Amino acid sequence: MTDPSLARLLLSAFTWFDTALRASLAARGLPELTHAQSLLMAHLQADGIRISELARRVGTTRQAAQKSVAALERAGLVETAPDPTNASARIARLTPAGLRNITAAAEVFAALELRLADRIGAEAAKQLRAALQADWGAPNAIDPAKRET
Repeated sequence: MTDPSLARLLLSAFTWFDTALRASLAARGLPELTHAQSLLMAHLQADGIRISELARRVGTTRQAAQKSVAALERAGLVETAPDPTNASARIARLTPAGLRNITAAAEVFAALELRLADRIGAEAAKQLRAALQADWGAPNAIDPAKRET
């Protein structure tokens, strides 16, 4: 059996964080979020962001982002309004409840990082952070037959 690819390992690590985050927030009595909603929440801002930009950042369609934003709006976490600079666009911004959710998420992430360091060792966690913070360059298309230098 071959080792899993680095991409698969990164996705598994992300899923570990996201699953624990969503369960922890729900355990605090905060609205239960889907994976897609959790991704959008990570990119929302108090002063607002265009829904089309949210879609671009999370790698989904504008329609899918609109659907998730509508669910977050029904949950009271975001509000939407027309974009004052573009009549055809809408802005999504965090509500006070959404800001509380983001604050709680930051607390949970800090605790998860400590748990991860306990499980894999502080030095491994430090090296992981350094590797993820390194400049990986632009995510351009690549030909596997050619190796970049």
